[in-house]
Amino acid sequence: GATLYCTNEPCAICTKLLINAGIREVVFESPYPDELALELRRGAGLKWRVLASDGR
Repeated sequence: GATLYCTNEPCAICTKLLINAGIREVVFESPYPDELALELRRGAGLKWRVLASDGR
């Protein structure tokens, strides 16, 4: 149950890989709207957070 920090919001393919790897939380700065990724993360219970540009 690790937390992944990345620059951009993961796409659907990356989201599948994160779920399979056991990641539980993703923190990113730049949104990348992807409906399939949204459905996948909701189904898996992944926590998604946008990091503010000032680091909060």
